[in-house]
Amino acid sequence: MNEKKVLIDELVFCKVQYANYEAGSVIKKAFRKYPLVAINYKLHYSYPIGGREIDKELLQRLYIFRSKITNIEPLPSRDIYFMKVTQKVSRQKIYIDLTIYEIFLNSVRSVIYMQDEDIYYAKVIDEYNRALSGHNDNWRIKALDEEGINIISDKVIQNFCQIKKIVAEILKDDDFDFIYNGVLQHVDERFRTRYIREKKDGKLVYTLFKCAILANQVLSILVDNTIIFDLIVEKNKDYLI
Repeated sequence: MNEKKVLIDELVFCKVQYANYEAGSVIKKAFRKYPLVAINYKLHYSYPIGGREIDKELLQRLYIFRSKITNIEPLPSRDIYFMKVTQKVSRQKIYIDLTIYEIFLNSVRSVIYMQDEDIYYAKVIDEYNRALSGHNDNWRIKALDEEGINIISDKVIQNFCQIKKIVAEILKDDDFDFIYNGVLQHVDERFRTRYIREKKDGKLVYTLFKCAILANQVLSILVDNTIIFDLIVEKNKDYLI
């Protein structure tokens, strides 16, 4: 039997259900603490005197970031919640393949966890906000309301700051450090004892599931709220060549 496949018994079932509950509580708390307001806006580009080009580095970062997050395969709902169905199954051995969750967590690592990466979500959002606020010398953007009359850049920046706070709130759980540095990549000496303990008592299933569900929600938030980056890249795609 593949060691990544865990037999679903009553104990494992309870751990996964609890992980699902805990993750849901964290997500709800984050949205209550930092509520989002849907804003529809248009972009107006204002070039500095001299006609300098759009900041290619920023454009490239927006392009790579969006390409990355839209190509990550999210966790299908059946893989998160299918455990509920197993309650009705009896006299049959059912296994869950943890590889799905490990692959997913590794795929989002550079976006949600690695702060040194150029495509780390907070860095990308900060760069976009800097351009909107007029503090990017090579590329200045204004956000206008749907009528194209009133400048609402401050509101858009505030909303993106809320997105950053929501994501940070969801990811502040120390279990992410353990999963990424003590389980998936290598067993960091700091986590060796914990890894052995959780592997033995089965709690590792809970920790892995909880982090995967939280990371999946973060991915969804980033994908849904950065669609504007696609429009920016499309409008200025010639500068990517």
